[in-house]
Amino acid sequence: MSVKFVRPIQFICLFIVIVSFTIFGCSGRPDKSGASSEITGRYAGDFPCADCSGLKIDLTLNPDSTYILKRTYIAAPNGDTTFVRKGVWGTRKGNKYNPGATLCILNPGDSIRFQLFKVVPPDTLLQLDRKGRKINSPFNASLVRKNGQ
Repeated sequence: MSVKFVRPIQFICLFIVIVSFTIFGCSGRPDKSGASSEITGRYAGDFPCADCSGLKIDLTLNPDSTYILKRTYIAAPNGDTTFVRKGVWGTRKGNKYNPGATLCILNPGDSIRFQLFKVVPPDTLLQLDRKGRKINSPFNASLVRKNGQ
């Protein structure tokens, strides 16, 4: 049985490739074009839930590009249950499914936790699927800005 060792040059090349993908591989980087300030505020909506009466979503987009997302499962098996997630958000201009739209991205660069919304002026965020397409469903997929926020 022979053991092969990675040569130092191979390790260095692999390290450079991984770092490059980490830094430059994110297609969802926030756009600092100023569109962010137009959509800061608090949004809320009621979504369907498979194993509870409904899902109340409360999303606050802060001016410092951080967010707080509260999900409350109504009448879940263990009673009303709220989960809170915090992270960063940003905007970018369109994609191939919504070329002229402003998109709001929660957790840009995080392939597991990111969420995508289309900004529908003046006060709505429409949730999109992971590829940036409209979700085809008869149920609500929108968050509406709360008055005074």
